[in-house]
Amino acid sequence: MLLFGLFLRVLCLWLPAGDDVNRYLVEGEAFLSGINVWASAPLEYSDAIGVNHSDRETVYPPLAQMVFALAAAFSFLGAKVWQIMALLFDLGSSFLLYRLATTKRQKKYFWIIWLSPLPMIAFAGGGHYDSLLVFFFLLSLYFRRLNRVYCMALCLGLACGLKYQILPLFLFFFGPGSFFALFTVFLPVLVLPWVLIWFLYFVPDGLSISLYFETAHWFTGSMEYASCLPQILLWCGISQTQAVLILGVFYLVFLLCLWLFQPGFYKSMFWASLALILVYPTVHYWYLYLILVLWVLAPTVQVWWMAHLLLLAGVLSYNSPGFAHFPQIEFFAYLSLFSPLFFNRSEKNRPGLGLVIPVLSSDKDKLLHLLNDLFSQPEIPEQIVISEGGLNQELRPLCSRYGISHISSASGRGQQIFQGLMRLNTDIVLILHADSRVSKNVVGEIREAMRDQDIMGGCIGHTYRESGFWLHLTALINRLRVQTLGLSFGDQGQFFRRHLLFSHQVFEPVPLMEDVELSLRVCEAGRTVVLRGGLVSSARQWKGGFLNKVRQAKKIFVLVARYLLRRRLGLNQPFNAYYRYYYS
Repeated sequence: MLLFGLFLRVLCLWLPAGDDVNRYLVEGEAFLSGINVWASAPLEYSDAIGVNHSDRETVYPPLAQMVFALAAAFSFLGAKVWQIMALLFDLGSSFLLYRLATTKRQKKYFWIIWLSPLPMIAFAGGGHYDSLLVFFFLLSLYFRRLNRVYCMALCLGLACGLKYQILPLFLFFFGPGSFFALFTVFLPVLVLPWVLIWFLYFVPDGLSISLYFETAHWFTGSMEYASCLPQILLWCGISQTQAVLILGVFYLVFLLCLWLFQPGFYKSMFWASLALILVYPTVHYWYLYLILVLWVLAPTVQVWWMAHLLLLAGVLSYNSPGFAHFPQIEFFAYLSLFSPLFFNRSEKNRPGLGLVIPVLSSDKDKLLHLLNDLFSQPEIPEQIVISEGGLNQELRPLCSRYGISHISSASGRGQQIFQGLMRLNTDIVLILHADSRVSKNVVGEIREAMRDQDIMGGCIGHTYRESGFWLHLTALINRLRVQTLGLSFGDQGQFFRRHLLFSHQVFEPVPLMEDVELSLRVCEAGRTVVLRGGLVSSARQWKGGFLNKVRQAKKIFVLVARYLLRRRLGLNQPFNAYYRYYYS
């Protein structure tokens, strides 16, 4: 496969380069000659033969122009210089991606991308310079894995400086251990080219830097190559300006949620890049390569939903001139996104499962109902541990009747769960609240899902025992939160591989927020899964009138947001204050 993929890439060098390459060559030579390419269009300083949008000034940032100028030194090769350079950087990216792919699933997906026609046609064939920014971005990921933060910051700055579509991903590198490196290396690499261009090209002629943004503003407003969501908004009668504002606010809110909720490092960047493609007013097929690269590192079956949305973008834009190439080329990129449906086979052995239920003495009736539900299912856990708070023994007779383990623990759900987890020796552990009810064979579904060794954990999903619009809406929001952000709560039935207790310290015996921290650490450890439901939870916290429901929702939102923000900034967590606020 290695040699076959290399052969196809070399073969693509005989394809005609894309019209963007003509622009690279013309602008590179003009930049070397001292022409301000941000204030002058190609028609003003060249014959502009084969240059796309030759009446518009450049939209490429200064660092990209420096690369164009460097390549102009080899202009005797014509467009082939860009095809050869793009091929070499693509090979470097493939090497880095293979080194970053550590699990069997990631390796499988790497070979899918290696044989995908998208990078072959876009880079060796088209010569697009996006291969450079993908290379430096993957190099920053590689240095991050080696914990070389200054090299990471340098490569990330180069990637963002080449194309600002990478810039949103900077947020996910931002953390307590990288503050200094990002401010002393990343920002200078990003800003200094602009400062240099400002003094060399704009200040002497008394020009405004806003000239650079004129072409970018034109592309944004024209939406000539718009993606899925912009096309839908325009089809609904919304103006171009309103569509840009709506999508911009939507993307910023989504990006902030990803940054706070942290559904895994690679997974966060994958969703951020994919969301940007969906809202971006100018999209070409080679933009998808960065998404596919991140998809290798954060493989998930949910990708096929995004493939449908991207396919919808092509259908809605099919008649526009900008998407005339869509059926021939972009189809292969979308087809690659379906591969999780065919490469999701799991191991033969079904892992054992242990269950921990934290309870208080007053929860006897609730526990009785839950145990009756569990023992009436086709499959039951190999181990069940009841962790009774307050160092009491009142529930021991009930546990003896069912033949399950009972331990006494200090009060506090986090401490009770932790003591129960220490008693289990099964491969998989599940945590259920005593006031939950089991409506179907959740144990069997967890065992089936966890056959896949790449999955580290997940949650079952729940509905509420009582009916009502508010409760249905809350259950829907809870499910969407888990599916998009990876953040689950304790009443949704959390489960994970037991070895993560020791390898990743996924569980902290804290008074509150132990379920939030658990879901975040399991996401950081690897892939997670959301089952199709099976728990019925109590709606006791949502009782009362509308105002009480709003106050409770506000309390949960403020508490979780405060916790996630302090966690992201590396600050100590005031758990006792959280506890008092929540139960006040």
